[in-house]
Amino acid sequence: MNDDSLFMDWKPISASGGCSAPVAKGGDDARLGKMKIRLEGDVEQNKPTLATLMINHPNYSGLSRSDTRVQYVKHVSVSYAVKEIMSAEVDFTVSENPNFRFNFVPQEKGELKAKIVDTNDLIAPAL
Repeated sequence: MNDDSLFMDWKPISASGGCSAPVAKGGDDARLGKMKIRLEGDVEQNKPTLATLMINHPNYSGLSRSDTRVQYVKHVSVSYAVKEIMSAEVDFTVSENPNFRFNFVPQEKGELKAKIVDTNDLIAPAL
């Protein structure tokens, strides 16, 4: 204060979000590691294609007061026509049910496949 006195107060608050937020209710562990890839527009050879990889994974950081499990995605890779086009080493800071957006330029016909590995060595089947 202006007179050099100190005023202090304390009140607990509830905040949503962040790594200490409670784990979402009704998590469906049966869908753990399920993935979808969405493409924006038609795939054309030698032209950039925007893709979104959506992963169903709770990414338990172990920092939540309500749940101390630790299990999160640690590696993501995507290939097209058997060639890796995107990979990432990630950690517990990635959100629950993460999405990854990326561009790739197909140079031939091929299959788009994704694979994840989590800290419990869950290897999600490539799609």
